[in-house]
Amino acid sequence: MIAAVVLVGCGKKVVTNSPAVVTNSSAVVAEVQLRIRHAAGKPVGELIKADYEKVTELNLKRMGLTEFPKELEKLTTIRRLSLAGNQLTDVKGLERLMQLRLLSMRDNSDLTEDQKSKLQKALPHCSILFHL
Repeated sequence: MIAAVVLVGCGKKVVTNSPAVVTNSSAVVAEVQLRIRHAAGKPVGELIKADYEKVTELNLKRMGLTEFPKELEKLTTIRRLSLAGNQLTDVKGLERLMQLRLLSMRDNSDLTEDQKSKLQKALPHCSILFHL
């Protein structure tokens, strides 16, 4: 015989101060992919390396991004990128875009000064706009 006891509502509620991990919603990810397709001139079909290499400019302003979309790491020839007006808290991955020459990061107030400094060091040939 197996007996089970279920305790409901017993004990204290544990509250932590650690921030919740917020990721980009699936709708936002889909919109990023749609904009990449538009910039590559390929509305349908599988995107291949040659398609990503066609993208040299991309506008992702005010999309509700909270983290750097992994899809952007494939844009190895991108030269101009706007991520302004989002809620980015992490920019990991941006340092891989070595061809960037202009990056707008305005109105991403959750980025720390340390993150901004590291990003500028990682992309020394890129003008990064953080403020108006």
